Amino acid sequence: MLEIIGGLIGLGFLVLAILMCRQESKIRKINFWVALLICFLTTPIFGYFIISSFALRNPIGCQWCGNSENEVEFCGVCGKNTEGITEQELKQADKGSDFTHQS
Repeated sequence: MLEIIGGLIGLGFLVLAILMCRQESKIRKINFWVALLICFLTTPIFGYFIISSFALRNPIGCQWCGNSENEVEFCGVCGKNTEGITEQELKQADKGSDFTHQS
């Protein structure tokens, strides 16, 4: 009975690893078989963190400076987001909107 339960848990991990590798290989620059090998050599959870460190297949890019490899909210080259606002400008705007009520 214990062998059956262990086999079902192992089969469950195998199915989840295959599905995760299939999904991540669609959006990241990594081959499915390489992703699956990473999951088998490590663990599926640790393998996920390794796989998610690979670059995106279709990064969002930056329309302000032409950086086609930008994958984050604020561009690493010009520092602007999709609206053309820098992180410092956004923080200053947030500070200006904060107020305290004094009575």
